[in-house]
Amino acid sequence: MHRGMSKTNTGLVKEIPDNLLGFDTNQTITAEAAKSFYDAGYRYAVRYVYRKVPPPYDFNLTAEETATILGAGLGLMVVQNVRPPDWRPTGDMGSSDGNAAGATATSANVPPGVTVWCDLEGVAAGTPASDVTAYCNAWYDAVAWHGFRPGIYIGYAPGLSMDQLYLNQKFQSYWQAFNVSGEIPNRGYQLLQKNPKKEFGYEFDPDVT
Repeated sequence: MHRGMSKTNTGLVKEIPDNLLGFDTNQTITAEAAKSFYDAGYRYAVRYVYRKVPPPYDFNLTAEETATILGAGLGLMVVQNVRPPDWRPTGDMGSSDGNAAGATATSANVPPGVTVWCDLEGVAAGTPASDVTAYCNAWYDAVAWHGFRPGIYIGYAPGLSMDQLYLNQKFQSYWQAFNVSGEIPNRGYQLLQKNPKKEFGYEFDPDVT
């Protein structure tokens, strides 16, 4: 299972039930927008943190935005911004990125136990599968050390086959991108991303648990 935080559970972390509609976006969610999403039937947001501490952009998740999202009755999970396309993962890079994800989520007042997602996509062709796996498992360990539940977003060109994403990974929670086909053997996906939308002045992807 994957876990989010929700004001409806007195601010505590809880498991998200099946078939619950949410969204992910790389734009800061205002109080007005949060209310619009909630009124439209969305019940959680997945927001971004960066790969550096402190994050260089003001559209990454902050403690103030966390309070805004929860104040509207939405739950919250976290995903880290992916590196530019054709990147080449390594274990050391995974440790660095995972530590940044955990530290920035903590600074945004995200409590331990919430799922923080690794965005795996755009890996350069020819990158050894062992390097991709080393990145993923080092990222997992770093995020877990910060007290969060690591999950992995499977996007276009993840650098691993579906079998490799299951057999060689520590992850238990998988998120399927809208443009990816294929199933994770024996485990499947815990979060399904739908086609992008533009509404309420936001570009976002709907997601279903």
